Amino acid sequence: MKKNGKDSRKFFNILHEVFLPKGYPTSVTEDYLEYQVWDSLQAFASSMNGALATQAVLKGVGVGNENATALAATITWLLKDGSGMVGRILFAWKKGTDLDRYSKTWRLVADILNDISFFIDIFSSWITYYPLFFTLLCFSSILRSIVGVAGGVTRTVVVQHQAIKDNIADVSAKDGSQETLLNLVSLVSSLILLPLVHENEILIWVSFIILTFIHLFSNYKAVRSLKFSVFNQETFHIIVREYINGNLQNLNIDFINKQEPLFKSSITKKVYLEYNSNRTINKKEKYLSYEDKDYTIIYKEDEIFINFNETSTITTEFQALFIVEHYLLTNEYPKKNSFDNFKLELQKNSWNLTRHQFVIEKNDDDI
Repeated sequence: MKKNGKDSRKFFNILHEVFLPKGYPTSVTEDYLEYQVWDSLQAFASSMNGALATQAVLKGVGVGNENATALAATITWLLKDGSGMVGRILFAWKKGTDLDRYSKTWRLVADILNDISFFIDIFSSWITYYPLFFTLLCFSSILRSIVGVAGGVTRTVVVQHQAIKDNIADVSAKDGSQETLLNLVSLVSSLILLPLVHENEILIWVSFIILTFIHLFSNYKAVRSLKFSVFNQETFHIIVREYINGNLQNLNIDFINKQEPLFKSSITKKVYLEYNSNRTINKKEKYLSYEDKDYTIIYKEDEIFINFNETSTITTEFQALFIVEHYLLTNEYPKKNSFDNFKLELQKNSWNLTRHQFVIEKNDDDI
């Protein structure tokens, strides 16, 4: 009996060393385990859906059809991949900066697009008109390329958040090991599932719907389990609102992350942050503007611009945005010591004030 217990402990210790970061749980954030469990479940469901989609695509390009040629199938496959490559480049160019700021949102968007691409792949296998089949296949590939960029970048953001002991490489490597294990499990499961649903449209669609629900639900739970301590403009807006309303008990990291909207922004007026802008302002805007030695706040009709100069620091960037949020919420500027008191409350709640995820652009164009 003792030997069995000892063997069990040894087995679990090996699993711990192989799949968890060294020093776990103190070497990672407290949300690590919950996130990884939900992330693993969504990865399994996604891999299973991927197997259904792959079977459908192979059927569509002519595998098993004696009238199809290998050359036609190869050309179709290459053009599909080429469409995805172009989509990957264009998406990274247009949306790269958004992925850091709103990684939770983009993680969910990526998974929704992933399931849409699987749906298209499965649906296209019943299309007999080749031009339409080819178009759907290329569109699906473009969607999957967006998933690849958004998913990869947001995963990097999550790993950076989880690694609190300068162990990003270890956390990332163990995350890869966990993913590989899940892929092996899903591979075996796919080998069992595919023969059962093969040529049965109803079973294929029922399986797809169930797996898609598991995938999206698990992703939502995974994203909601994350407790980022670094502000983006959305979470900063929420915490300033709670502070001004006197809800000091709500300034903790857990509450603010749960309040962060994943799709529709809670910010009613656009605030743009810039470095060394030569933006021109009229008399009315100058009257409403707020000037400091490190920045100038310019109020326009539908937009607000914060222009920082070379002397600005992380602290003054937080301060400037605090002033803007305070003004938008109360229609008046904060008192002299308000920001210092606010900053103290943030420090009490373990927020990271050494960096942020506000996008500050260098803009030399006059408006």
